[in-house]
Amino acid sequence: MSYKHSKLLVTALVIVLAMGIFQYLRPLPLITPVAQLPAVAKAPPISLPWPSYGQSASGAVGYGVLAENGGQKSVPMASVTKIVTALAVLKQRPLALDQQGPIITLGQDDVAIFNNYYSQNGSVVKVTAEEQISEYQALQAMLLPSANNMADSLVSWAFGSQENYVVYANNMLSQLGLKQTHIADASGFSAQSVSSAHDLVLLGETALSNPVLAQVVSQNTANVPVAGVVTSTNSLLGKNGIVGVKTGFTDEAGGCYLVASSQTVEGQKISLVGAILGAPDLGSAMNSLATAITSSVNGFQKITAIRANQEVGYYKAPWGSTSPIIAIQDLSLLTWKGEDVKLAPNLQSIKLSAEKGQNIGTISATAGENSQKVSAFLKQPLAGPSWHWRLFRF
Repeated sequence: MSYKHSKLLVTALVIVLAMGIFQYLRPLPLITPVAQLPAVAKAPPISLPWPSYGQSASGAVGYGVLAENGGQKSVPMASVTKIVTALAVLKQRPLALDQQGPIITLGQDDVAIFNNYYSQNGSVVKVTAEEQISEYQALQAMLLPSANNMADSLVSWAFGSQENYVVYANNMLSQLGLKQTHIADASGFSAQSVSSAHDLVLLGETALSNPVLAQVVSQNTANVPVAGVVTSTNSLLGKNGIVGVKTGFTDEAGGCYLVASSQTVEGQKISLVGAILGAPDLGSAMNSLATAITSSVNGFQKITAIRANQEVGYYKAPWGSTSPIIAIQDLSLLTWKGEDVKLAPNLQSIKLSAEKGQNIGTISATAGENSQKVSAFLKQPLAGPSWHWRLFRF
């Protein structure tokens, strides 16, 4: 063999050796997860004892609307409108718990508002010119005895005029996604202030999320200037866990009731919310809705979608090595019977160096608006590739 040929051979061997070393040492690819999630069985839905009149709906805080009855359409909601008023005022003039807030000085216009509602047999609290009342007391006077005049006085103070308030409140309702709710006044005396039972359940959830509003609607009585002791129209407060929210009645609206009840289900506290519109009278609205809401406790069940140490997937390396993915603990959630429970993985790709017990993401379970998740871990390290796989991989 000539020197030239020998040199070419050596060069070729060096190139092959260099390529082999490069191929062997080339970084290994990330290893992607494969989820294997079980199907989750669900119980059949229950039937609630709905009344034959009007429209009704029930739900729970964190769950949204769970059951409905009757045609869900916009109808007058009477004094339940005052929950919208309170939310708007507290958004415009926020209060913290145990704050009385600014002092409002009432004038002759407020006395005229009182006289106007009084002449129409509307719900009122007595006021006088130059009366001073705190924002918190005004909310109590509006919500507990359902004083129409205080609703108007409160929004005139907070927004400058009734017209400004109506624009603000309807924009707020739009932002909340309450498409069947529209208000024309602060008190609900107008039949143009309308909603549906479906929307009112969602409104009730929003109301309970405001600690000041939730506190006020839970009170049986309050002491306010001039009027003295006022009593809540929600006569069911404290019964069957009921903690609010608002009653309403006009000739056009019939009996209307938005109610919240605190219950314990499977060791977990939940706030049930129900609404009824168009009942023959207020008493019928309150009693029939309270019965349905109490029964709705039986509509919940606790589902364990995944058990601790259950395999929820695996990693499979291109060279064939595998390692299971396991849940670190039970994945359980309280669901409404009949709802689908959807499992979804959020798992990371890993390197070969990943260790046993390494947190590699989560598995979530969702039913309606309720969601829970659990961490997932690598059960064991992945075995590395053989030398020939390293050399001859593509």
